[in-house]
Amino acid sequence: MSDINSMLLTGNSELNICIDILDKYVNKTRSSSTNRPMDGVLYVCGNVLTYICLSASELCLFITLITYLVFAELRTVPGINNIFLTLSLLLAQLALIMASNVPTPSALCTYTGIITHFLWLWHFAWSFLCSLHMFRVFTAKTRIFLGRNSNVCSHVIKVMTFSLCVSVSVVALVIVSSHLTSHTIGYGKKTCYLDSAFLIGVAMVAPLSLVFMCNLTFLVITVVSIHRVNTLLTFDAMKKEQYQNLILYVKLSSVTSVYWIATIVAEAVDSDVLRIISILLNGLQGVSIFISYTCNKKVYQLYFKTPLLQDSSLS
Repeated sequence: MSDINSMLLTGNSELNICIDILDKYVNKTRSSSTNRPMDGVLYVCGNVLTYICLSASELCLFITLITYLVFAELRTVPGINNIFLTLSLLLAQLALIMASNVPTPSALCTYTGIITHFLWLWHFAWSFLCSLHMFRVFTAKTRIFLGRNSNVCSHVIKVMTFSLCVSVSVVALVIVSSHLTSHTIGYGKKTCYLDSAFLIGVAMVAPLSLVFMCNLTFLVITVVSIHRVNTLLTFDAMKKEQYQNLILYVKLSSVTSVYWIATIVAEAVDSDVLRIISILLNGLQGVSIFISYTCNKKVYQLYFKTPLLQDSSLS
């Protein structure tokens, strides 16, 4: 109010301003213009880092996917689960790149937001399903074989149906609840994604946290059961591989959880440091899958046609 009182509009539409007030706002303008170049540099660096990390992740996921599709030896039931885990993350990260380059608000932005949310939920569902399968293998009292093609196809159809239904249900709940409360569909209003931090927390972080807790529970129960019967050192090669897969699923869930939490907090507190951390974590996911599933002795032997000892497929 004191600044307004220091201004006077004359009868001939001239505005008289106290010199102290004028100097105050001129200095503010100069200060903000001085800071803008640094903000611009951070923005550009953040974008460059995002594209570098996501490109590296996408390349790693693509190579992993091709590897599993080329070699039939890898397409066991756990291998097929890994294919969909890899594919879902590849598509989810690709949608994230597209969402950042679509103008908002627009119909295309809204559709992109819906697809992006669905693909991330689909990835979470496959993370849960992969861990659940490993958990069942280790806790089953008898060995379960799904060697026949009909059994494998039946398994894939069941888990695929589950993953799609869960993902679609969450998206549908967001649309219906947003329409009832605010007469919107919950996507594409400010960004090509969910409209608010609340929706991201409820429809993104909450499902991811649930998956992470389930995966961690599966791992703890598995480790306890292993040590209870004292058979850790007598596992065959396939069981050791599946145990390592279970640990990997927990790690991926934790990395994804931290990524989304860091992203939300970074936007809430406007922290460039947290933004950079979230960017690095996002890129780390694809690289982790590539190192775990492709950079190993078994895949090396397949690529270079060296003798490979075939174990019976345990599913």
